[in-house]
Amino acid sequence: AAGPDIGRTVTANGLKKSMGSLFDALTNNQVWKAGLAQNREIGESFEFWLSNRAAQISDLGDTFGIHNRFESGMSGLASANFIINGMSLWNDFAKTATGIVTSTKILGDVEAVALGKATAKQRERLAKSGIGEAEAESIYKMKDNWQRTDANIIANSSQWDNLVAKDAFDAALSKEINTIIVTPGLGEKPLFMSNEYLSLLTQFKSFALSSHQRVLIPAIQDADRNTLTQIALMTAIGSGIAYIRNEQLGGKEMTLDELLFEGVARAGWTGWFIDADNALHTLSGGSLSVQRAIGQGNFVTDRQRASGILGPAAGQVMQMTNVAGDILSGQTNAKEVKSLLPFGNIAHLNMLFDTVAESE
Repeated sequence: AAGPDIGRTVTANGLKKSMGSLFDALTNNQVWKAGLAQNREIGESFEFWLSNRAAQISDLGDTFGIHNRFESGMSGLASANFIINGMSLWNDFAKTATGIVTSTKILGDVEAVALGKATAKQRERLAKSGIGEAEAESIYKMKDNWQRTDANIIANSSQWDNLVAKDAFDAALSKEINTIIVTPGLGEKPLFMSNEYLSLLTQFKSFALSSHQRVLIPAIQDADRNTLTQIALMTAIGSGIAYIRNEQLGGKEMTLDELLFEGVARAGWTGWFIDADNALHTLSGGSLSVQRAIGQGNFVTDRQRASGILGPAAGQVMQMTNVAGDILSGQTNAKEVKSLLPFGNIAHLNMLFDTVAESE
């Protein structure tokens, strides 16, 4: 479901320039390696080992302490889950690609400022990233260390001897990467969402709050052609994911209206508004919400209502209760049991398990 990220990456420096940067990076291994090295210089693209973004999106980023073997084992399963479901691998790819595109944009703007050719838009972009004219001049003086191709500029800031320039560039690049590939931060959510117990009620909500600050508000403030292209791409990718997911689950054929609504909901550019409407839809049993008013929204089950009020952990407890009751009555539902097992909700593993079961 992180697919819409790519809609922001390919428009980070305008659609044409961004696509050129990505094509160059994906067809020239030296550019990709240099971009990856630059990202790791600033502490990014370590998702395969650390799963930082996946943990933040799942609200598992706060460390409350591991006090026994059970908690240690659960932590290990969570980390393994992010790798097996592909989330950490995708985040590594997306952040590396975004770092290359964004590095090219920042250094291009810096060069324009230093040569006196910068537009007001370029100066504004640099200022938003914390780079003023003095910082731009100092960064430009490090140009002999830059690695240039026809479509990209890699900074190689690890080789710079001007630490002021390095700190300014590294901070700007890190900020841009984590804004484009939305990575929830502590400053974007209420403190109670980091509480050891209350966070169970609000799990999976950090992404919407962060997206509100990093996607929706900037889009409103800078509603140009590039922003509209970005929103359209994110929505189209979201619709594609909804269609694939529906096919995986064996759902009924989706109408164009349903695909469009699901595309908007999955794209993430609506901030917390979709989450708020989903909560209203769930708590009202599907009778009171914007999606209901426009003819969308699914039937609400008791489990969904419990999850809406008490968080996803409550939904899992209810599912466990139902499975336990089925076992006692001798009417076990294999699908429900499988959903409670570790890695039981990973699509490609489900397909593998189903294939094995059908072959027996």
